[in-house]
Parts: sequence; structure tokens; C-alpha cells
Amino acid sequence: MESRVLVVDVTDGKAVERTFTWEGRQIHSRSQDIYVHTGKAVPECFTVRLDDLQPPYQPGRYVLAAGTIERDQKKGWQLARSIALVPVVDAVKALQAAATAAPFSPVVVGATRAAA
Repeated sequence: MESRVLVVDVTDGKAVERTFTWEGRQIHSRSQDIYVHTGKAVPECFTVRLDDLQPPYQPGRYVLAAGTIERDQKKGWQLARSIALVPVVDAVKALQAAATAAPFSPVVVGATRAAA
């Protein structure tokens, strides 16, 4: 049985900002392109929304934070509206701590929505 984690590469630490009018209101949005390793020959580009005051993620390798996946109305799983990434280095430290922790004890990963 193969097990995978979603590994994400950030190649450019810049946010894309745009302003548009929707239903008479001016909307400002910020996003950033990330590249998700899905098992295909090349990573797939995926655009993530950034919060208003959130700095863009800096170039590096990340994994999806636990808070990025949430329950939907039917008790299934879905991606949250806002994606949070954890640097791989921090995720490895949390996994090492989890490997030696007692069953059902909480494991804290240094996830933030802001760049480290």
C-alpha cells in the first residue's frame, strides 16, 4: 500500500494582487501560485488565496497544514477556503515527535498562514 503526502513547492515569493467590481462592490484579492506534487511527472500549478495581511510564502518546500483539511456538511473531507502550508523541516520535526508520543496525544505542527 502506497502512502503519500502532498508536497508543495513555492518558487516565487510574490503575491498576485487584483481588484475587480462585483455586484457594485470593489473586491481586492491576493493569491500565489504553488506547485503540488501529485505523483505525475511534473508538479501541477495551483493558485492559493492569501489573506489580506498575510505575506506570501517564501520559496521553499512545504506540506499542507492539518487545518487545511476540514469536515464538509456531509461529514466528508474537503480543502478549506484558505490554504496553510508548513515548511517540510517543521513537518519532519513534528512527525519525529509524533513517532515517540503516546497514542492519542496531540502533536503540534508549526503551521502558519504567514511565511516563516
